[in-house]
Amino acid sequence: MIRRTLLFSLLLPLSALAQLEVFQFDGTTDTAVSSLVNVGPAAPGDTLVTRFHVRNIGAAAAVLQTVSLSGDNFTLTSAPTLPYTLAPYTGPASEVEIDVAFSPPSTGYYSAFLAVDSINLVLQGVSAASVDVLLAGSQTPLSAGAVVDFGSVALGATKTQGFVLSNSASASITVGSIAVSGSGFTGPIGLTTPVQIAAGQSASFQVSFTPQSGPPSQGTLTVDGRVFNLTGQGLTLTLQLFQFDGTTDTLVPSGTAVNVGTAAPGDTIKTRFHVRNTGAGPIVLEGPTLSGQFFAIEAEPSFPYTLSPYVGLTSEPEIDVDFSPTLVGPYSATLVLDTITVTLQGTAAPSAVVTVTGSTIPLAYGATVDFGSAAVGSTQTETFSLYNAANGTLSVNSVTVAGAGFSGPIGQTFPLQIDTGQSASFQVLFEPQAGTPYQGTLTVDGRTFKLAGQGLDPPLPGASIVFASTLGASAQQNSITIPLASASQVTGNGTLTMAFQSSVAGVTDDAAIQFLSGPFRVATVSVAIGATSATIGGLSAMAFQTGTTAGTITFTLTLNGATQQLSLTIPASPIILDSATAVGLLGSLNVAFSGFDNTYSASQLAFTFYDLTGKALPQGTINADAGGAFQQYFATTQAGGMFALLATFPVTGNSAEIGFVTVQIANSIGTTTTQQINVAPPPAPPTVSQI
Repeated sequence: MIRRTLLFSLLLPLSALAQLEVFQFDGTTDTAVSSLVNVGPAAPGDTLVTRFHVRNIGAAAAVLQTVSLSGDNFTLTSAPTLPYTLAPYTGPASEVEIDVAFSPPSTGYYSAFLAVDSINLVLQGVSAASVDVLLAGSQTPLSAGAVVDFGSVALGATKTQGFVLSNSASASITVGSIAVSGSGFTGPIGLTTPVQIAAGQSASFQVSFTPQSGPPSQGTLTVDGRVFNLTGQGLTLTLQLFQFDGTTDTLVPSGTAVNVGTAAPGDTIKTRFHVRNTGAGPIVLEGPTLSGQFFAIEAEPSFPYTLSPYVGLTSEPEIDVDFSPTLVGPYSATLVLDTITVTLQGTAAPSAVVTVTGSTIPLAYGATVDFGSAAVGSTQTETFSLYNAANGTLSVNSVTVAGAGFSGPIGQTFPLQIDTGQSASFQVLFEPQAGTPYQGTLTVDGRTFKLAGQGLDPPLPGASIVFASTLGASAQQNSITIPLASASQVTGNGTLTMAFQSSVAGVTDDAAIQFLSGPFRVATVSVAIGATSATIGGLSAMAFQTGTTAGTITFTLTLNGATQQLSLTIPASPIILDSATAVGLLGSLNVAFSGFDNTYSASQLAFTFYDLTGKALPQGTINADAGGAFQQYFATTQAGGMFALLATFPVTGNSAEIGFVTVQIANSIGTTTTQQINVAPPPAPPTVSQI
């Protein structure tokens, strides 16, 4: 007969399992570890920290449940708060760090056991009597792994750091080896090993740093296996001058000439320079000097000026030079800044007065004429006038227009003669081909004026969110598309985000509710020219899974400055069972089944057993209240509403005479009944059975 004693064991589903791997991290590189890790030597009183990284190299999220350490003089100094959900590995940001400190109080061999879930590592360390290692002039011993910074040293120069080996023990200590490694570092200097140091005595040596390049240098000092880190920075002092056109810096080497342009008498041409320090340390500038007729420094920082190494536009000061000729002719000047000398050249020539139709104010050299905004494919026209205010006929030899989107001159042919007091006009067209800013130039006999305009793209068509199925249910795969109201004339990008609001009390999220490709809950939406629907993460339709928790999944589409939402409700439902098996054993019978409860409220179980002829066994239905076990399970699982349950029944007699079993399981919504579950016979049925 079947006795009414019942044992429950709730198991995570296979989909929640993942594969963990542990790496040892040296500050730069991860190295996979075996079951035995040698953390290295440490002197008594030293602390040696070993860093580990844990990765999930499986395809599903893993829940890290256990991080434990046992062993004298080994301690955990850093570990995640457990339980910790570890996503599949995609880079350093997706791995978690565990740090172990080895702090031996005396000499000897030490070991410890580090457990990371099912991974067990043996840590070994050794401590031997060692001399204290100190910086010359310091009374504080360096701990293993300490960093000695040589600071910044000019390229090719050498900086030397003194070290002292001090024996504070009661007996002599032999230092077997001292080694120095790393680019630019040399030593030991002044001491040959092996060397014996008597109790209370010391010995000195030096390490030198001679950088050959600008990047930071790293090295090590190793004293009988104890490693100390060395670092230093090569320093290059370099000053550079750039001509700035408002957008781009162009290098001006020392000794070269800069043509600032042609100006009419009375015009002012401004030339902008940026000063950049491309070295590794600061430079102090005393200020520029400028000599030459009609040239003047118009703007500069306060001097002396400390110029930091270049990190961007904000780290380079500006010096502006004006060329304001009053007489026709060529002119030059010399600009000197620290070690840089450049020649500035400018020309003053009689020129026509340039105005824009509707204005009587002459355009100054370098002035900007803004054509405003124009839709892609349309044309905006601006009319310019050339006026001769001089005594005598004036020849305008060349008028040119440059820059994408701009064309001209239209309406005049050059060269052109203009009599005193007379004028001539021409047009410039702006025809944008894209919704971007445009810049161009109008040049009249060497005098340059800037042109600007803004192209306007047509708007993106309207978009909507459409589900492949509007019927919401747990443990389903659905998909979403974004059709457009019409074929798009432009390209555009947006985002589609996915959020979940649980309707189960105490449950805030279900990690299984996610997109099936790309980031879990955020996708890029793209629209191509001519497209009638948007792509989502590069796909025409984005698949997603609905998890196993009742609630509401909300999708938010942000595109073309507009936001819209569409929700899919996952209603609470009776428990869904995916599989069920029963196995007769010697003296017991196991019934196992798995499924999900999207309400997290599973409680009552009822088992009815039948003999081989289909007749219910005389003890009737066996009821069990599993509510407490389910509540405890759902409070700790990371698998949403998924579960697996194993029920074990003690059996008196021959379990092979039990034919099948049916199971009922209830939650807050209703009761689910399995079909007949055939009982697999025991491997070796007894010779006598009694039901």
